Amino acid sequence: SDAVMHQLQIVVGHQPLLESWLESVQKPFLHLKVETGLNRQGFSRQDLEESLIKIKPYKEKVVGLLTHFANVEDLTDPSYALHQVDRFQSASQLVEEQGFSLLQHASSSASTLLIGDTKSAKRPKK
Repeated sequence: SDAVMHQLQIVVGHQPLLESWLESVQKPFLHLKVETGLNRQGFSRQDLEESLIKIKPYKEKVVGLLTHFANVEDLTDPSYALHQVDRFQSASQLVEEQGFSLLQHASSSASTLLIGDTKSAKRPKK
């Protein structure tokens, strides 16, 4: 595939794209996007569990876990952003329990400055 030829890494956050990736002969490195509250893209927890089973044979090609924040800039009430952090940490724990050691990235400029407890490119365990 072009992604492999150009050494690109892709983000997958829904089943149809994951199925295409699974069917491809050459698989580019993959980052999994989890839904934590933005409601645009990303695997739900249940979909993530099912997806981890499907991709386990290709574990060496799965390199990252990420999410995006929905309303982190709200200075008056950070509760929703903190809820998203909790959901991401739960997904991260699930991924680790399934034997994956992934780069975890969930920070934006605002989340780094305002929350401080987000995973900003946490490196996988060796």
